[in-house]
Amino acid sequence: MDVPTSPGDATLKYVLSAYEETVRSVPHYSIGDEESLAENLAAELGEDIVTSLATNRVLTPAVQQAIVDRSQQAIDVRAELIEVVTEEMDRLANYQTELTNIETRQDNLCAHFGSVQMRRREAAFDIWCALQDLETKLDRVAEQRQRDLHSPPVAEPPSEETSDEQIEFCEYLYSDSDTPQYPVLSVIGELGEAIRTDKEQIRPYLG
Repeated sequence: MDVPTSPGDATLKYVLSAYEETVRSVPHYSIGDEESLAENLAAELGEDIVTSLATNRVLTPAVQQAIVDRSQQAIDVRAELIEVVTEEMDRLANYQTELTNIETRQDNLCAHFGSVQMRRREAAFDIWCALQDLETKLDRVAEQRQRDLHSPPVAEPPSEETSDEQIEFCEYLYSDSDTPQYPVLSVIGELGEAIRTDKEQIRPYLG
């Protein structure tokens, strides 16, 4: 779609120019070089809007109202997305605290066992039980995170026409980063493996 230049299309020209200067000019808004104005407009406001603009070449009252409505829907979705991303950041901070405490406790237990010179069998049993407790706590953290992921706070798209496929919440957040798609579960898995390794190293001292 080219921006019209005839005097009768001045209103439509203003809309398309404003769209270029606002939505497509936001610093964090990534747009592929191959994506045209029409494709981007369709993704944001719907294929029917683009079809109406391209067919009529003028901004009819019905299309104008549709653009206003879809724009408001897009604003609402982005406002909701800000909220759910903020909630996710808060959850990540809480998980970081829980997992750091478990890891610190694990390190302290292993360091203590390494310093024991006498009654190592009794010390090994106590530490093995403590590691078992940490593993249980870790399982509970994993279960909570799984519940979070089972009901992700994902905002709905602005309209049925704006998205042919739903993007999974964690994929949306983490797919373009260097972190795993499920960063909390990834850390839990690594920490759980480390605890199991420590338990196996201590097991020979139990018998």
